[in-house]
Amino acid sequence: MSASTPNRLPGAEWRAIVRKSGTKEFAAAFVSNPVLETSVLNGPCVGVDAIGAFFDATAGGIYDTLAFTQETVDGRKTYLEWEGKAFGKDVGGTTILTRDETGLIASVRLYHRPLQILQQFSAELAKRLRGKIDPGLFSDRVSQKPGGLPGLQRTKFVTTQENPMSADVLTTTVADEIATITLGSAKRIYFDAEMGDVLTEALERFAGDPGVRVVIITGGAPGYFNRHFDIPSLIKIAESLQASGREWPENATYNGGFFDKAMALCESMPKPVIAAISGTALAGAFEFALACDLRVAEDGDYLLGLPEVNLGLLPGAGGTQRLPRTIGPAAALMHILMGVALTPREAERKGLVHVTVEGRAIDYAMELARRLLSFPPDSLAYVKRLVRNATEMPLAQGLALERNLFLKLCVSDAGLARMRSYDGKKITSPNRSFEV
Repeated sequence: MSASTPNRLPGAEWRAIVRKSGTKEFAAAFVSNPVLETSVLNGPCVGVDAIGAFFDATAGGIYDTLAFTQETVDGRKTYLEWEGKAFGKDVGGTTILTRDETGLIASVRLYHRPLQILQQFSAELAKRLRGKIDPGLFSDRVSQKPGGLPGLQRTKFVTTQENPMSADVLTTTVADEIATITLGSAKRIYFDAEMGDVLTEALERFAGDPGVRVVIITGGAPGYFNRHFDIPSLIKIAESLQASGREWPENATYNGGFFDKAMALCESMPKPVIAAISGTALAGAFEFALACDLRVAEDGDYLLGLPEVNLGLLPGAGGTQRLPRTIGPAAALMHILMGVALTPREAERKGLVHVTVEGRAIDYAMELARRLLSFPPDSLAYVKRLVRNATEMPLAQGLALERNLFLKLCVSDAGLARMRSYDGKKITSPNRSFEV
């Protein structure tokens, strides 16, 4: 990606376009049927008029302040990072503009953070956009099969003139409160920015969906979870940065990319995230798996791990930070310094994955997910929060939070009902655990 253009303010061109909403000049900036996808709507918003209405509504007082902080151009894509305040709270996000070969805007993707504010945005926009766009875009209804059982939903993400999105990039399904994200296909075995964008969107959607309680991520190509980040894309980024003359001091400001957003969502959403590793996962692909709560690998003739030193690099998407927290600094140094990828069984023995199974990883992951569904969601959310933050906070602070959350669960209806059920069984057998 190229660096931000130094002679103009970030986002200046996009601001100028949005200010012309409803005019011929605004329409002239887009293809004939552009698509807007945003984390505050439940589906794509299509057409210049609908997109104009959306941005008119957001400009009409939802934000207390808003400023673009960085603009990055990568070919036909422009990435605009922004920060501000809305509803009295700090907010931020990324706007991604994709242009066609003539320079017209074919799609806009708009991601907001934090997740907790999305519902307020959506509710306010629903009022402001009533009668202007499809009201179903604000609906929280879950599709139903005849008889009232939850239906199987299959989501196909962005469609643009430049890059028709299909199952080759990413697909999702939701059934029985378990969401499954499938990365790529036989035609797409590498991570790239496009896959990262829709992966982030899917994770955002599922993190905020009360109808989803567990998320599973697996690979779509036989023999692959995902091989690694697309090297030609990385070369292109490196050559562009080298040509710009930009230097990278150790104290340079860190601006996370799509990888960081996706991994942060895995770690922070109050729901278990399981990586069903169905084949090769090297470098960035395995770094992504490290951000998942549980890692299940299927046995087979493939490799896992962080071999970046072989290319004169280092793990650049969290591997040097997450692997030591997973297997300890000494073991992490040995693995990363040697650059030797591991078989699934070796990865299990060294602690890089939780378990390696005969048969398909996705089947075992589903078994884990169904067991997780048998527990109250608050219990799982608090456990994840406490364990995820255990190395980041002082012991005394962690112990205090643990006790407070423990008592909060004790007095909950679900907690009391389960304790009473167990107590009523009067189980004393040494080979029986808690049963409710």
